[in-house]
Amino acid sequence: MGKKYFTVLIGLAIGILALVSVSAAATSSAGVPDWWVGPPEELQRLVEGAQKEGEVVFWGSSSIQGKAIEMAWPKQWRLKVNFVEVDHEEQVTRVLAEARGGLHTVDVMNPGIVGVHLLYKRGILSPVAPDNVRVLRDIPRLVTKIDGVAVGWNPRYGIRVFHYNTDNVKEAPKDWSDLLNPKFKGRIAFDMDMRQILPLACSEGEGVGWGFERARSYLRQLAKQKPQYHTQGRVMATWVASGKVDILAGGALSHGLVLRKKGAPVNSVLPKVLGKSENLMAVPAKARHPNAARLLHYWIMSPESLRSLWDSGFYGNIFVPSQYYGDPSYSFYYDLGKGKNVVEASIDCVERAEKENWVGMFRKDIGFE
Repeated sequence: MGKKYFTVLIGLAIGILALVSVSAAATSSAGVPDWWVGPPEELQRLVEGAQKEGEVVFWGSSSIQGKAIEMAWPKQWRLKVNFVEVDHEEQVTRVLAEARGGLHTVDVMNPGIVGVHLLYKRGILSPVAPDNVRVLRDIPRLVTKIDGVAVGWNPRYGIRVFHYNTDNVKEAPKDWSDLLNPKFKGRIAFDMDMRQILPLACSEGEGVGWGFERARSYLRQLAKQKPQYHTQGRVMATWVASGKVDILAGGALSHGLVLRKKGAPVNSVLPKVLGKSENLMAVPAKARHPNAARLLHYWIMSPESLRSLWDSGFYGNIFVPSQYYGDPSYSFYYDLGKGKNVVEASIDCVERAEKENWVGMFRKDIGFE
């Protein structure tokens, strides 16, 4: 009788353990968000490691980014996100200076692609694993690679457009050549970071009628139009709204959308050929909070983050359809980009542009320097 009773107890214990195991597995599976397609245990390790680190430092170029993260960041992760607004070029300068001094204060940064290339070649950036995130796995072109190594991505591709004042301009410019019309002389602003022109100057641009020599020739012609400029694209967009200029070439689409929402006489059109040379989010190799850095870097491509970026400042990405937002109403950017000819700057071209200082050269061509 005693032996039978003991056998029953053993059976009950095994059954309870099995139920606990199944329950734990179900809980673990349920705790993995749909946007994560990597090993569940890897996400769990990152979350636990990040919680021990307690915080993450993100350098972004716009306060909108900080606001969007604050609105959507998962509270259950119990991790503080410290957002610091730093200009793209300044981020590169600062992180290089910190590396020389043995300091490492940033966990996720947001420099331009030229800066990303420079930092990676100097061993300052860490490789990342895009296949852990659904949208990055499904849309490989969202990921930037150097020498075959994934180094970063961006939840927004801020399309560069022509903003124009609807009170002053009755027939909007449809392509780059339209900006050379004499009626626009002295009435054009031009974004001096040159991200809209650099890809067109690459060999990839030759396939759509551009290329290096045509880009330089065009900028010299545009210089005769006496374009105005400012270091902040958002400021130049307000120039269009106020009537100080009629057109801003190379403006961020989000800036125009914000002004239109406020009732300003601003509209935007996409030129026939778009240059893609965007900013990236990347992780330094010696990030102070490595688990938190990777967790934030992955999460930035989640539906919650994508929706928050749009809701906060009309930031979007023409390559990401609404299904990755988890809401069919988030289709503005994707629909706008359909059928457009997008020229992407290859890493080889970026390396050449860096060595030959294309940005400085182009700024002189157009009369900025």
